[in-house]
Amino acid sequence: MIAAIHYDIKPADLSRHLFDITLTIDEPDQNGQQLWLPAWIPGSYLIRDFAKHMQWIEAVDEDDAPVAIQKLDKARWQLAATEGPVKVRYQVYAWDLSVRGAHLDETHGFFNGTSVFLAVSGQENDPVSVDIQPPSEAPHWKVATGLGRQDGDKWGFGRFAAKDYDTLIDHPVEMGDFEILSFDACGIAHHLVLTGHHYGDRDQLKRDLTAICETELQFFGAPYPFDEYWFLTMVTADSYGGLEHRNSTALMIPATALMVRITTTF
Repeated sequence: MIAAIHYDIKPADLSRHLFDITLTIDEPDQNGQQLWLPAWIPGSYLIRDFAKHMQWIEAVDEDDAPVAIQKLDKARWQLAATEGPVKVRYQVYAWDLSVRGAHLDETHGFFNGTSVFLAVSGQENDPVSVDIQPPSEAPHWKVATGLGRQDGDKWGFGRFAAKDYDTLIDHPVEMGDFEILSFDACGIAHHLVLTGHHYGDRDQLKRDLTAICETELQFFGAPYPFDEYWFLTMVTADSYGGLEHRNSTALMIPATALMVRITTTF
């Protein structure tokens, strides 16, 4: 199902680190729709200038005729008055290797909604849908996100949905040729998604995480706030980071932190 507010996002150029996004608004404000991009991200409330990464923006009406756009401030735009649906097309530069922003290269793609999804002023509480498309250079990539899936395979590209804008931006997305370690904790499916080379003992990782997650779930007790959980983990040379979301966590960890445990007996 395509919502009245619909986003389409695709890695446009891996080597140049660019995402192309199209926002379709079925019922824009007839007096001229305003759009805005957050300067913050859920869970990390420092002011962050995500809008500076927008390369260009344009809008057209349902007849593909241009709709004028005026930039009101560094993160807010005003569309000219128009009747009927409007499409807003824009491009985002993604070269922030952190858990807070967006990053894209030949090895993977990652984004938080605050970096790539313009909000529709006055319609932030309305349902939204999102088509996440694969890059032309890497059609074999997979997708991992806690967003509600509407179609496609479990780890494939396809259509996703959120009940409102706040929900949309609280579900980061990882794409690439990542490794998946799945396990159950208190009957809930959990997925450790690992992007990058590591030296971890996979069975031990699942055992340890199962014990940790079950302890936390039992501490707070049922009913649990999610029915599935994702650890989106970028394995790096020496970087750390973590940002918690509604049913996922974005993580960065050095490869050496997942070294195989060596037990010596005498």
